[in-house]
Amino acid sequence: MSVRFGLIEQHLSERVGYCSLARRVRAAKIFVMSREIVIGDVHGCLRELRVLIDQLQVTGDDHLIFVGDLINKGPDSKGVIDFVLDLQKNACKVTPILGNHEDKFLRWLAHEQRRTNTGTQNPVLDHTGKLAKLASELNEYQTCFLKSFR
Repeated sequence: MSVRFGLIEQHLSERVGYCSLARRVRAAKIFVMSREIVIGDVHGCLRELRVLIDQLQVTGDDHLIFVGDLINKGPDSKGVIDFVLDLQKNACKVTPILGNHEDKFLRWLAHEQRRTNTGTQNPVLDHTGKLAKLASELNEYQTCFLKSFR
């Protein structure tokens, strides 16, 4: 018995007693509607994101909406991108929304590609070197994923 169905059955037995209605619910296999779960400001913290997703018990019916800033600041931006890609491929619907850190990274990357071709200075500053480090870690597929954010 699934956790969700068990909760419905428990609710019915508490409210109306364990009657024929509960048996009909079990026979009908009522499905709980999907959840829209909004998550923001992950900032490269893969371990904490994994804990959150585990605690939410995400299913294929759920829709995760990441409202920006998956990357930067934390220790594992690449790992976060890979994890979200895996969620999208294997677990549930995922909608990533462009945050200011993704925007800065993509602007830095575009200017950096121009800089290597033309020799012009990159106007997007990378004081800490995190943008350059992330760019060196990501493959084309992962970069295209970031570019797909709305």
